[in-house]
Amino acid sequence: MLVSTDRHPSRESRAFARAFASSIGSFYRARGKKTVDALVSEARKKGENILSIVSSSEISFISISVSSWGWKQKTLRVIKYSFEPDLLKKPCEIGAFEGKEGKELESLFGFDAFYGGDAVLFAEGGKMRIIRKEKNLLEMEYGIQECRVEK
Repeated sequence: MLVSTDRHPSRESRAFARAFASSIGSFYRARGKKTVDALVSEARKKGENILSIVSSSEISFISISVSSWGWKQKTLRVIKYSFEPDLLKKPCEIGAFEGKEGKELESLFGFDAFYGGDAVLFAEGGKMRIIRKEKNLLEMEYGIQECRVEK
């Protein structure tokens, strides 16, 4: 997954996007003046199947295939988050999705197999935690929103 920000991000949004990317074993790309099409093209070149656009209040997901791209049907509405600053120094990789909502997030994030990483994403009751060695790296309260996709 390639993670970037919305068009005019605040400093807080950029920090959150970096932390989110680092916590799921992905990478962050500063958006600058790039269009969504340019970000999709960059993600394809890197072999990614999902582009994530992060703001301080929402994470949107775009599915990418070789021939086309389209917004996913769901977004995460971010209510509140906190992250461990050390996360930005040593990124982790998700090894498992657990909890009642873990499988739904696994699908939304575009993960389709166990990656064998050193972190666990635990999601239940609208709260998500990314845990490595019994330490919470990223905590987030969220809501899953259905999106209206125009055809």
